[in-house]
Amino acid sequence: MNMISTSKKQEKAVLIGLMLKAQTKNETIEFLDELQFLALTSGAKTVKTFVQKMETPHPSTFVGKGKIQEIKKFIKNNKSMGIVETNGIMETIGILES
Repeated sequence: MNMISTSKKQEKAVLIGLMLKAQTKNETIEFLDELQFLALTSGAKTVKTFVQKMETPHPSTFVGKGKIQEIKKFIKNNKSMGIVETNGIMETIGILES
């Protein structure tokens, strides 16, 4: 007889943040800590955080193309499900899933 598991699998999240020119390292850490807490309260465990220093967010990808490739590779290799980023630009999700 096969048993069906009813336990809920915890979602995994990847955090993406930018450290902009006007921000201090401590401000960036505070933003990412808050983001991690929000992910946790929604039931997701943060498995990786990516941060990139930039003057301004990239207009179409939020982070640079090299960082996008790094994030895509991590998600593919680790089967991470959710993506959370600090500035509310949800198009990042579509870019990473393609």
